Amino acid sequence: MQRARNKEAFILQRLIRAVSLQYLWIYMILIAVLLCTSALADVKGVEGYVKIPDGSMANNASVRVHVIASAGIGSTIPCTTKPEVLTDSTGYYITNLQNLYKVSDGSSCGNLWYQGDPVWAIVNGTTVIPISYLSTNSSQSSIPDNTGSTFRLSNTTLRNNPPELDSISLTNTTISGGNQTTVNPSGQTDENKDNISLVCCFDTSDSCVPTTANNECSGSWENITHPYSAPMNCTYTASTGVDDTYYARCRLWDNENYSSPVRTTSFIVDDLAPTTTDDYSFNDTWVNSDQTITITPDCGSTSCNWTYFCNTSDACAPSINYSSPITFSQENLSHLRYRSEDLFQRRQDIVSKIIKIDKGAPAIANASVTIENDSAYINSTTINFNWSGFEDNLSGINTYYYSFSNNQGTASGTSDAGSPGQLSGSQQGNISVFVWAEDIAGNIGRSVNDTIIVDSVAPSISDVVSNTVNQTSTLNITVNSTINDSVTGINITPLIEYRYGSTAWAGPFNMTKLSGDDSSANYTFNIPPPGTDWISYRGQPVYWNITVVDDLGNTREIQYNTTVISINLLTFFVRDRILNTSLDSVTITGNGTQCNGGCTFNGSINISELNGGYSFSITKSGFSSNTTNINVQSSDYLLEIYLDDTQAPSVNFINYSLSVFNTTFYAKVYATITDNLNLDSTRLNYTISEFFSETGYANFTNVGGDVYLARIGPYNQSIYMSPKIICNDSYGLKNTVNLDDVWYVFVNGTGASYESDDDTLALLQGWNMISVPLLDNHTVESVLSGLGNGNWGCGRDGTYPGCNASAGDFEGNFTKILAYNTSDSSWITYNPTDHYLSIGNQGIEEIRAKKGYWIYMNISKDMSLQLRFD
Repeated sequence: MQRARNKEAFILQRLIRAVSLQYLWIYMILIAVLLCTSALADVKGVEGYVKIPDGSMANNASVRVHVIASAGIGSTIPCTTKPEVLTDSTGYYITNLQNLYKVSDGSSCGNLWYQGDPVWAIVNGTTVIPISYLSTNSSQSSIPDNTGSTFRLSNTTLRNNPPELDSISLTNTTISGGNQTTVNPSGQTDENKDNISLVCCFDTSDSCVPTTANNECSGSWENITHPYSAPMNCTYTASTGVDDTYYARCRLWDNENYSSPVRTTSFIVDDLAPTTTDDYSFNDTWVNSDQTITITPDCGSTSCNWTYFCNTSDACAPSINYSSPITFSQENLSHLRYRSEDLFQRRQDIVSKIIKIDKGAPAIANASVTIENDSAYINSTTINFNWSGFEDNLSGINTYYYSFSNNQGTASGTSDAGSPGQLSGSQQGNISVFVWAEDIAGNIGRSVNDTIIVDSVAPSISDVVSNTVNQTSTLNITVNSTINDSVTGINITPLIEYRYGSTAWAGPFNMTKLSGDDSSANYTFNIPPPGTDWISYRGQPVYWNITVVDDLGNTREIQYNTTVISINLLTFFVRDRILNTSLDSVTITGNGTQCNGGCTFNGSINISELNGGYSFSITKSGFSSNTTNINVQSSDYLLEIYLDDTQAPSVNFINYSLSVFNTTFYAKVYATITDNLNLDSTRLNYTISEFFSETGYANFTNVGGDVYLARIGPYNQSIYMSPKIICNDSYGLKNTVNLDDVWYVFVNGTGASYESDDDTLALLQGWNMISVPLLDNHTVESVLSGLGNGNWGCGRDGTYPGCNASAGDFEGNFTKILAYNTSDSSWITYNPTDHYLSIGNQGIEEIRAKKGYWIYMNISKDMSLQLRFD
């Protein structure tokens, strides 16, 4: 189409150049005619070949060409050629694609085809005679160009239609072996009118696949021609010796080797005689109840003509039609005979059953049991016995049961085929043996029995008690016991024998009856000491045997024992581990009888304990504890216990003092020093730091009791010393005590000591007595400056320059000081508020050493003495 349009544009251009404008409308009409003429003149031929499946050319197959026309404008219009053309041996040829019509409504498509448009042949082979084929199309192609040149489509091969088969039926649906049935098809056809064949296979699983290779047909089944009106059947001959449901499976095959779906139907082959059965499981077996028998007819795959039975004898001919279960209730023997016939008049052999019924248990009218040859007593729990006289007049006795319990009518007992019998494990006393029988039919009867007294147990010995004795006792060991035999009784007086430790046995001796009879009695016996007491068998056992016998000779002997109680002496010595010093104030606590709550002793202690295991705890203040475990076994024990000192020496300072020798003195320190055991070393370490320096130590010496003295010197002047006491004991325990610093004051052959913490005077509100030893000619102000009484110099020497009470002058914590003048027996007063009057002997101007003074305090106050010695 584009080619046509290009051609039309070229002609239009030539015309425009050739004519003048005034003739333009004439030429426009001519151009329109040329455009139409050009489109109709384009002829496009299409050719191709159509074949049938065997490769030969298909004659008279109708062909149309189908185009998806694009009209050159991008749209798509499905179109087809008309009319149809028929093929021949040279194929087909369609002269012109101008003959296109819309598929949708049959209207003309015009000249809309264009190069590249999809194109293919639509072929219908139904007009082919005599064989038709399924419709098919050629492969899709495209228009190769815009010219009128003829183009060729690919070859088209028509497809073959398989034959069709609606169903199959059989002339006989039930046959016997060796007979025949015929398969008749229905609805057989072949669209291509090919010759067809009916092939079948036969099985019992409905699964075989019929093919020409496994075809089991005979008869008119092969190459039936169209219109298939000739007879078509498959004859099958049934196997012999079978009884089952068979399936005929068939399909059609054409001469092009196409086949229809498989069709199937079933039929029955019955070539066996009936096998009717019954549910009776006790054939020719004795039973003890009515029996009901159900017969189940079974003629295989077919129905039964009849099932007959008879029950009058073991030779009767079955003639009664069976319809419901048959019940037999008469005792002794009965008979049942039956058989069936099927639809092919085959009869099974007669089936015979014997029914045996015995409802009565064995009789005991003449039965009896005899135990141990009719003995009255036996001393064994195993009992032997015989029985006889049990009877059963039908099925007969099958087994016997026996037991110590009367379990008649049950199988609960020991079973035995016949007499004699034996039972073990009987109880003591009057025992019965029961015997009963069971017949072959299972009927269990009543029992018969016999009795005997069984005494296989020796008398019992119980409640054996004895008193205890210890090593110092002179008492007998009194043995009391109770003897019991409730079956046959005690035959002889119980015997006793005894021995001490591992010595030989003494006795036997008769025990003495205290109370009771032959079935139960209390007896006693006294075992004497081996001398005057039991000391020689301290902690050892004493044994005795008691022997008893009953009337059947059953003997029991039991050995008993007791132990002579051992009272053991445990002696404890407690010392320290290093010095081996005996310790006092020791506490011992144990799980024994004496010190369970604790015992306190000095050095040693004796404890008496019985045999056994003990744990003792030994403690003392200041020492380590000790735990001692001991297993006491009839022996005295000496236990030496050692404790370690755990407490360091104790130091208590007493005082400082000095010893004066003319122009020198010795400084002395007194202290109380104690230790748990032993002081190894005690000394005074000191440092002198006033007036001169010195460091050293002095050993303490005991001056009586726990008081110790350390002395250093001699010195000819006062000293200030910092001391400490160091003590060690023998266990390496150490105690160091730092003492208060001390002044040793020495002036003009006299001296005193003052601890550093003694330079404080505690003055209470009111009058106080004070003194300053060894300090001469100190002014009142220098001694009492710590009381803070304002300006001490105000008013001194009669002048009163600038005394100001409001500024704190003359105001303070004390009011006055009194000193007694022994020369004129009068009191001298110092009043801080009138210093200017304290001139000459009118007041106290200095505090003298070793003199006493009274001071009146307004409040309580501590005063520090800031003393230095030059």
